[in-house]
Amino acid sequence: MENVKMTDTQKLEAIKEVLVAANADTTLIDYCDTKIAQIAAKAAKAKERNAEKKAIGDELRGVIADLLTEEPQSAEAILDQLEGEDLSVAKVRARLSQLVKVNQASKVEKNIDGKKKVLYTVFTGDAE
Repeated sequence: MENVKMTDTQKLEAIKEVLVAANADTTLIDYCDTKIAQIAAKAAKAKERNAEKKAIGDELRGVIADLLTEEPQSAEAILDQLEGEDLSVAKVRARLSQLVKVNQASKVEKNIDGKKKVLYTVFTGDAE
């Protein structure tokens, strides 16, 4: 027999089935129903929150894509062009990496002042 993990909802539903079959007190059955409903509501809220965050990320990715030019720019320079209090260099770099993966941006590494810097440009289709 495989060791299959059960979700909390599945566990509560199984308990409820046993309670119903045993003609148990309705208080316990109601408790299971309440907990199942709470888990479903929590999951729906989390799904909604994740969709909202994804939409914000997609919007930010579009704004960053619009800021890219053929002139190489660092993530810090792109961040300076953006307006928003909850933006960080890490968020900008994450969106730039996504743009590189879908061929909307190109990534170039250059040594500037003895330090390796990653610069981004709009994707032109040329081989690097």
